[in-house]
Amino acid sequence: MLESRISANDDEFCEGIRLLENGEHDRAEAYFQQRLDRDNPLVYYGLATARFKRDQISLTRDQTLELIDLYKKSMSKKPDFADSYLMCAMAYEQLASVLTREYKREPYDNQDKKIADIKSTLEEEKNLMDEAVRLNPGFQEIAESEIKAYENRINSLDYLKEYYNASRHLFN
Repeated sequence: MLESRISANDDEFCEGIRLLENGEHDRAEAYFQQRLDRDNPLVYYGLATARFKRDQISLTRDQTLELIDLYKKSMSKKPDFADSYLMCAMAYEQLASVLTREYKREPYDNQDKKIADIKSTLEEEKNLMDEAVRLNPGFQEIAESEIKAYENRINSLDYLKEYYNASRHLFN
């Protein structure tokens, strides 16, 4: 998925990108981890993406926030790197999933704050997705699919809150 607008200066990281593209996430993580001192946007992107793709199903809140930080470092070093915006949006979507699971485990504690946190996380996902498309219109199809999912998740949160409130008496 990596865009072709990476500069010739980034050729030294082709091996790490190849590892990512081949699904060798452990090796890609090690490759990019060893190069963190280079302070290069591809290093931050590659490290985050290796971890994200390997651990996506089992990521915790803290792990997801670490990925988001790495993508943000990549974006700060190369503000026109659309792939970083796209993957950061995906990481925010993952964070929303983690927050939703946490909410479902304890739906009556701080309910409004939890719902607001999930919605703001999804809003950040949408904003990053929009920026990724602005920077690389080739991401439009991915974004359209994600926007539909975003709208469904926002609506389901409202429904979930109503459900828990209506059934609260059953659990007390």
